[in-house]
Amino acid sequence: IPVIESMTALALLDAWEAEDDFSTRVVLRPYSTLEPDRRTIARLLLEKTKVELAFTQWFAASLRFPYADVNVVTAYRRQLLTDEEQHALGYREVDEGGKVWIAIPRDEGVFLNTKQVEGFPVVSDVQIYLDLIHAGLRGPDQAKALRQWKGFCRT
Repeated sequence: IPVIESMTALALLDAWEAEDDFSTRVVLRPYSTLEPDRRTIARLLLEKTKVELAFTQWFAASLRFPYADVNVVTAYRRQLLTDEEQHALGYREVDEGGKVWIAIPRDEGVFLNTKQVEGFPVVSDVQIYLDLIHAGLRGPDQAKALRQWKGFCRT
C-alpha cells in the first residue's frame, strides 16, 4: 500500500470519505455473544469458520493504533454465518447492537491489501478509516486518530 502523505492522496481520501456510505456497501448482521473479550471473539471466528474474513472497524483499529475502546468486533466475510457456525460460536442474531458484526461487502475489493496483525487478518488502514469515520460509537474519534498516526498506511 502506498504511503498516504501527498496532498493529492489526502484530497482523494477526503473525497472518498465524503461520498462513502458503509450502510449501502455492505449487508450487515449483528450477533450477540456472552464472550466478553474481543480477542477471544476474533480468534474463535477464525477457528470455527472456514470462509475468508478480514477484521475492520474498532477491533482492526485497536490492533493498528488503539484509541477508542469499543466492544464490537466487525469482520468482512464473503457470506453470512451459517446456522451451524452460529451454533458453534454461541451467537444469536439480533436486530441491533451486538458485539459481533458480520459485514458482507458488495465490493470484494475490501479483501485486497489485507495484512496479518498479531495473527489476525485486517483490512487496509484506508478501509478501516472509511469503515469508522461515520460509524458512531466513537468511530469518528478512532478514525481521525488512526489517520493522524505516523504509521497510517505505512506498516
